[in-house]
Amino acid sequence: MGSIQQYVSQLRIGDAQTYKNLALVPLFGARNGLEYLVLDEAVNQRLQVLETDQVPLLKLKNESGKRVLIMQGEYVAGGKQNRMFTHNMLLAPGFEGNVPVNCVQHGRWHYQGEKSFTSSGQRGHTSVRRATREGQGAVWRDVEEFTSVRRVSSPSGNLDDTYQQKQQEMTDYLTKYSCPTEAVGIVAVSLQQNKKAYGVDIFDQPGTLAKNFKKLVDSYVIEAIIGGKEIKPKQEEVQLFLNDIASTKQEEKVGVSLGKEALLRGNLSEGVALLFENTPVYINAYNLTEGAQQAEALPAVRTGLSRRVLSR
Repeated sequence: MGSIQQYVSQLRIGDAQTYKNLALVPLFGARNGLEYLVLDEAVNQRLQVLETDQVPLLKLKNESGKRVLIMQGEYVAGGKQNRMFTHNMLLAPGFEGNVPVNCVQHGRWHYQGEKSFTSSGQRGHTSVRRATREGQGAVWRDVEEFTSVRRVSSPSGNLDDTYQQKQQEMTDYLTKYSCPTEAVGIVAVSLQQNKKAYGVDIFDQPGTLAKNFKKLVDSYVIEAIIGGKEIKPKQEEVQLFLNDIASTKQEEKVGVSLGKEALLRGNLSEGVALLFENTPVYINAYNLTEGAQQAEALPAVRTGLSRRVLSR
C-alpha cells in the first residue's frame, strides 16, 4: 500500500458544517511531527519573495531557519503583478532560487509601492488551480471568467479584487464554519448553480489545517456564492470521494526543494500531493469536471464500501 493510500484510508469523517449550498466535512487522522512554517508565517520570519522581471518565475530566499510549506494556489501581492504558486513546495532552510508561478493580475506590469511581495492571505479557487496545468493563458482566461460570473469589476484583471469586492457575501458564509480541534483536513461539498463540486485538503497535522483554515474556506466560499440549492452530503459519498483519492494513479517527480510532488488521477478525482520522506505533508484534490457531470455513470471504487457512486 502506498503512503498516500495508507494515509487517506485511515482518515475518519466528522460531522458536516453546512450553510446553504456549501458543506465542510472535517477529517481526523494521524499526525506527523514535522516542523515547518506556513507561508503567512514565513513572510514575517525572513522568507523573501522577490521579483525576477519574468512573469512565470519568482525568487524565494528562505532565511527563516526553518522549513516552509507553500500550497499550490496560494498567491502573493506586490512586485510588478500578483503571482500564484503553481506547485506545492516544502522549502529547505537556506533555500534560494527561482520557483514557478502564474500571474493572476493580467493588466499590471509595474511596481506599486514596495517592490517585494507579501502574502495575499488567500488561495486561488479550484478552477484556477486546475488551469495551472494548461499554462498562463488558461489561468488568465479563468480569472476573467471567474470575475465576470461574480460581477466583479477589475481593470487590471486581478483575482484578488474578487475577494475584496465580495467580502460581505462571503462573511455570511464564513461565520458558519469553524476549524474542529484535532482535524487534519476538510472535504468541501458544494452545489454551484446545481453542479456538485468536491474538494479536499489534507495535512500531516492539525496545526497546519488550523493555520490555513480561513484561507481554504475562503477559496471554497468564493466559488459557492454564485448560489445553488441547499446541500446535505451523505457520509457515504464523502467516503467514496476519499476512497477514489486513495486509489489514484500517481506520477511522482522531484519537488522544487524538499521531497517529491505527486500528480494524482482517479476515476472521479484528480489533484496533487507533497511527500517528504515518503510521508504525505499535504494533499489537495477535487472532482474531475466530467466526474461531476457523469458521476452516476461511473463505476464505484472497490475499496471495501458497497457499490455506490457520488450522488447528485
